[in-house]
Parts: sequence; structure tokens; C-alpha cells
Amino acid sequence: MSAHRRQFVAILLAALVAAPPGSGSQAKPLGVVLETRNATLRATDGLPGTTVFAGDTVVTDHGGRVRVRMGDAQVEVMPESVVVFEELDSVAGATVVHGTVGFATPESGSVAVRAAGILIRPQAKRLTHGQVTLVGPSELLVTSYRGPLELTLGNESLIVPEGTTYRVVQGDSRGPGPVGAGAEAARRAPFKAFLVAFVAVAVPLVTLITYQLLVSPSSLF
Repeated sequence: MSAHRRQFVAILLAALVAAPPGSGSQAKPLGVVLETRNATLRATDGLPGTTVFAGDTVVTDHGGRVRVRMGDAQVEVMPESVVVFEELDSVAGATVVHGTVGFATPESGSVAVRAAGILIRPQAKRLTHGQVTLVGPSELLVTSYRGPLELTLGNESLIVPEGTTYRVVQGDSRGPGPVGAGAEAARRAPFKAFLVAFVAVAVPLVTLITYQLLVSPSSLF
């Protein structure tokens, strides 16, 4: 077993211990599985039509994916990822333990994703399509393909504009800090964000996302 595989298995075991599987009698239903491949839900194969409850853990292997409808929104767990579905700030969503999660929602929907303690959600009620990758325990990449995203940690928030990817670091205090007035407040900033790339947003992509959210069972990503 490779070092990468051992690390992934360790993360999986930690996630399963930290987040016991939900059950219909004790946990709130959050959504339903639309598509699954090389993945497990509640430590079993999560077949299409399976109800997803708060506290359920989804694990995808190499080449695996799980797509879940949550109200009008959809969440897609990418390959080699571990995600716990939860209600986040009164909104159905997912916490990224390892890997990458994509999400999309029309104007009528709502969805939230948490990674490294940071809450990511659409800034406004509009068609939104984004992706979050947990790079490390305190670092993530956030991409907005359509619609601005709002990131919140504590009392602080920032906006990731449409068509951009930002590297976000939680509690970044490495290296020389600022000096002078406001230095201490800057060092205590809960997170920092750095523009990584601009993402092309094409009209056909927006049309495709809207169609798939409302009609199509195929993948959003």
C-alpha cells in the first residue's frame, strides 16, 4: 500500500469515528443520492435513491463520485474525497474532511460547504456553481464558476468573485508579520485569501448547469 493510500485510509477511519452514520429515526434527512460510482455511504454502497441524513459520511475512491440533491441544490463529491453531510447555519450542506466538493444551486436553492472551519456559500439567491478543495488542515482552494461566493469564519467574511479561484489560508501567521498600527489585528485575522487564477465563465456552461439542476440526472462537473 502506497504512502498516499495509507494517508487516505487514515483520514477515512478518522472521519468515520468522528461522524457516526445518521439514521432515519435520529438524524434529519438532507437529500437523496442521484448518482454514485466507486463510493460508500454509511460504510455501504450508496445506491441512487438512498436518503442522505445529517451525519452521514461519504467516501469516494480513485475515479469515484457521489452526487446528491439537497432541495433545489446539488452537491458532488469528487474522487478520493471524504465528506460529512450536515446542516450548516440552518442550510443543508457538507463538510470536507479530505479532497474536493463541487456544488450548484439555482436562484430558488441554498447550499453550504465547510472546509478548514470556513463556511462557503452563495453570496446571494442566484444561479451559483462553485468548487472547494481542502489542500491541508488550514488551507483550501475556492473556485467560483458562476455567482460570487461568501466565505465566513467567526465575524470575518470575504467574497470570491465569479470566475476566480482563491487560495484561502486559515489563521495564517507564518513569516514576518506586519508592523505599526493594526499589526496585532492583522496577525489575528482568521483567514487570508490570495487570487490564484481567473476562470472562464461561458454562457453555454451556465445554460448546461441550469438544465442539469432542474432536469438532467447527469454530472454537473
